[in-house]
Amino acid sequence: MRTSILAGVSALALTAAPALAQTAAANTVAPATKVAAAAADDDGELMIVTGSRIARISLDSAVPVTTLTREELTINGEVNIGDQLSQLPAFRVSFGTQNSGGAIGTAGLNILDLRGQGTGRTLVVQNGRRHVTSQPGTSTVDTGTIPNALVERVDVVTGANSAVYGSDAIAGVVNFVLKKDFEGIAVDGQTGLSSRGDRPTYFLSGTIGKNFKDGRGNIAVNAEYSQSNPLYFSQRDEQSGALTGRSAFQLTQDTSVSGPGRTPEPAAGDGIFDTTFTRGLKNIGISTGGAITSSCPATTATNAARVALNCSGLFTSTGAQ
Repeated sequence: MRTSILAGVSALALTAAPALAQTAAANTVAPATKVAAAAADDDGELMIVTGSRIARISLDSAVPVTTLTREELTINGEVNIGDQLSQLPAFRVSFGTQNSGGAIGTAGLNILDLRGQGTGRTLVVQNGRRHVTSQPGTSTVDTGTIPNALVERVDVVTGANSAVYGSDAIAGVVNFVLKKDFEGIAVDGQTGLSSRGDRPTYFLSGTIGKNFKDGRGNIAVNAEYSQSNPLYFSQRDEQSGALTGRSAFQLTQDTSVSGPGRTPEPAAGDGIFDTTFTRGLKNIGISTGGAITSSCPATTATNAARVALNCSGLFTSTGAQ
């Protein structure tokens, strides 16, 4: 652990009264000398100085700003900063590594969506400048293209900023602030499994940087590799019901013919529950675990055997009784 002690000396100069200025300077130096002498007498006793005047962008900004450091974003072992940001209440998980295949052309992309207004209304910048887009014809940015090792902090502005940044910042702006003085060589690696021993993740990063011109310039090169194996609904059947079926209240009475003489049920009801809690429900046309469907078309010479096998006679070809 490194502990820093910050000391500051302020001087007050009065041009109209030199004597007072000299007296003020003398009074300023004297306490500092006493503090130094007292520190010498303590024989190395540790002194920690804290204060509330540390500069923070979230306190000085005119609009609400959420600031997260790289340590805060990766403390839980997440290898993708975009996935961690999507857990904030201001974001909606539209295109993350968990559901990046939700639309054509988004596989593998991690795109931020502030306030659920759409990814095209969230502006992602790097050090205050626009980043290269990840999709042709749009301004969306894949956060996976921003090197994790060089991220210093992430500032999230959720207020409307279209007047400053343009119409693609209607929902807000996410600014990835990178390190500007990285020097040396850093290698970072990580792997992990879920609590059930599946969905392994792998992450490897290498960074090299150098300052030059007395710190006025810096060059840094980073290479990263990350992989998160997919996790399907069928691997969590007890939660998703992908294979054994889901549990839900299912309509079990057709109210359109449950009245007297197969008329619609009256508004007062018939005393019978219209829905029943049922387990093992499956969709006939779509299923996350795979589905086999059959139909009962009109019998012809070519499909007579198939109709006899699939159709029991309980329902017509339209599903009516």
